[in-house]
Amino acid sequence: MLAKPIAWGILLVILGSGFCGRSTAGQERTAKSVAILPAGTVIGSKSAKQWNRTLLLAKPRISSGDVETLSEDVRKTVSSFVLSILATIEGYDDAASGQKRYRLCDVGIGYAMQQDDKLLTVSSAKQSEMKLGLNIVGSQMLRTNEQQLKTARMIARTSTIYMFDTPSIMFLGGKHVKLITRHFIWVDSKSGSSSMLLWLVAEDKNGNWRVASKSLQWVPTGTQEDRKVHVDGDQFFLGIPKNERAFALESLPPGKAAEWSSEAIRLASRQSYDAQSLRSLALALNACLQSLR
Repeated sequence: MLAKPIAWGILLVILGSGFCGRSTAGQERTAKSVAILPAGTVIGSKSAKQWNRTLLLAKPRISSGDVETLSEDVRKTVSSFVLSILATIEGYDDAASGQKRYRLCDVGIGYAMQQDDKLLTVSSAKQSEMKLGLNIVGSQMLRTNEQQLKTARMIARTSTIYMFDTPSIMFLGGKHVKLITRHFIWVDSKSGSSSMLLWLVAEDKNGNWRVASKSLQWVPTGTQEDRKVHVDGDQFFLGIPKNERAFALESLPPGKAAEWSSEAIRLASRQSYDAQSLRSLALALNACLQSLR
């Protein structure tokens, strides 16, 4: 089972403090923003030095709810954009040990479309140049997707860990609920293997955050998700969504569920981390992952 070596990797890497230092060319970023994948990036390229690890590909599909609210054209267009989470992982010669080690240089997000035999990241600014062939509905949908990408925020990172949040609308208890999806990504410094943990966080009316997932979701690298979407017809007017709650995800990406510990729950919903609290979180998550051994 992969959970054992990857979990041990957390214990090792949290003690590191270095960063790769590789920048994302052409990207305007704040200290807390997550890199947006440049248009034309080839998903799954084995020869690429940057964005060389595919963490998750999520293809949305209108699956349940008031599906008839949407036209067939809209339903098809929704599924043409694949949410892509990629990482840049770099191998280097460690002077102290004389052995090869690996570090997580960056994580990027974007939307991709199938172009001939390749899956390429796209952008509304380059849709004519890339000959995407989008109609008015598709162009608007791509622009909306891009705005959503900009809401992702990096929470913490080390040379082998990257944690970021995205606002999410989830279908829970028969309702569309606004939550936060937290992504905890790590690479084993010795083997270069990587993986991701996901969980939901809720914010109350006083601004306090709490864990909203019954379990941790361990998602293997390279997971391809059939992302099922629920539709709330009450949130539409003349076939147009009135707000962000018109659509909701039915679940987190597929993987294996790990049980929470009280210590992990206590630490997993913090809004920021220093070195000590991040180390404590990593150790607590490592303990939770032992149930997957």
